[in-house]
Amino acid sequence: MCTRAEIKIIVRIEYKPHVARLISEDHKTLEGIREILPVDMNSLTADSTLIHAGEPEYIARAIHEDYCKNEGDSGQSGMTNRLLVSWDDLGTLTLKKDGIDGKHYQESNRDQAHLIRKKLHMIGCDIGPLTDWDAPDSFKFTTEEVETLAAVEHERWMQEKLADGWRYGPPRDDSKKIHPSIIPYLQLSESEKEKDRNTVRNIPRILSLIDFQVYRRSA
Repeated sequence: MCTRAEIKIIVRIEYKPHVARLISEDHKTLEGIREILPVDMNSLTADSTLIHAGEPEYIARAIHEDYCKNEGDSGQSGMTNRLLVSWDDLGTLTLKKDGIDGKHYQESNRDQAHLIRKKLHMIGCDIGPLTDWDAPDSFKFTTEEVETLAAVEHERWMQEKLADGWRYGPPRDDSKKIHPSIIPYLQLSESEKEKDRNTVRNIPRILSLIDFQVYRRSA
């Protein structure tokens, strides 16, 4: 018969997976964490192929979660922004008079998620399992990297809008699918460019929500 000390169980948790969240306030002692064994995920995968197994969907969810948090922090609510719902509820959200199709926004998040890896490769970076809990705050893109990736993100957004039947024109009118930002990145106002820059700057934090981080590939 195996004793308790001889049995080890490894559990992959997909919701709030940080090890710190597995330890309650009552057990934050050496005795309480003695049998938690850290696993270096980089030793299990030489590259970042782990993310190909379905993590882009998790990234898309994290993008939406981050969006809802930022909107909430700015004072928005479900009454003023109908998109502030859970990811699952977003998929069933349809408000024809406002031109809102939740499934479209989900697909937009998925497109953004899939492009993250390609954008990072452009500047010599990649995605890997989170091994540094401070990575979301400590990793910084250079000014040039932010500008390069912001232009790529804007082009992605613009092509997505055009494919969905939107066209350029002021002022913005969602019901008629008219948007003043459907122009090349360099022609945007600084305030509009800053939206794309913030999308880039938020990548490390978004990835940390599903226990991934950005790292610079060695030459």
